[in-house]
Amino acid sequence: MRAVAAVAAFATLVIPLAAQQREPIIDVHMHALAADAQGPPPLGMCTPFPEFPAWDPATSYGDLFIRQLKKPACADPIWSPTTDDELMKETLAIAERRNIIGVLSGPAARVEAWARVNPRRFIRGLSFQLGDKDTPSPAALRAMHGRGDLQVLGEVANQYAGILPGDPRMEPYWALAEELDMPVGIHIGPGPSGVIYMGATGYRAHMHSALTIEEVLVKHPKLRVYIMHAGYPMIDDMLAVLYAHPQVYVDVGVIVYNQ
Repeated sequence: MRAVAAVAAFATLVIPLAAQQREPIIDVHMHALAADAQGPPPLGMCTPFPEFPAWDPATSYGDLFIRQLKKPACADPIWSPTTDDELMKETLAIAERRNIIGVLSGPAARVEAWARVNPRRFIRGLSFQLGDKDTPSPAALRAMHGRGDLQVLGEVANQYAGILPGDPRMEPYWALAEELDMPVGIHIGPGPSGVIYMGATGYRAHMHSALTIEEVLVKHPKLRVYIMHAGYPMIDDMLAVLYAHPQVYVDVGVIVYNQ
């Protein structure tokens, strides 16, 4: 991806000597979100998860989901920061220590705030979902890209709304990304377990298949796209797409720690 490659090429000019001894890690799936975006902090997570909870539908699934994050079933959970400022600072500290350059995904204002604090560590992306009240038009995205405020369109989270990659409403966005040579990161794969019952009523498991993006790839052969969550667990579909379309990349967010 051109935006990522450009940052990597100049990394040794701007990164402290101690970090230069590591090859840069380009994290293409880094969220700039509020500390309470997944629920009231702090939240604890086991890595890997020892088990996913069974649900009795007579009770609230949302309560069950939060309970497993408030009382994680392991001896050494990772606990989330409790404030927005702490979250940003801890992320930056890890990025400096491990020589990470992150593609930020989140609301435009929060991405801008993080990037302003340390521009050498962040590539500017944008959370995107068709149907949201604040979904930007293709013209707005073009203007953001022209100002240098947008380098990657992602995370495209249409799966949560039940919208497939080939939905006609996405066509102007795919065409724009291809024209501008702007990489796109699209969620195809697992979200939170049981997310359908926490408000994402359009989300469907069959949409984990990477085959859902194939016609988009054929129509836009110059598109730079990476599939977030690697179409898990439909790995055969993902492998078939990678074989047939060598321009496609994946990231392994979530699936690297929950198995």
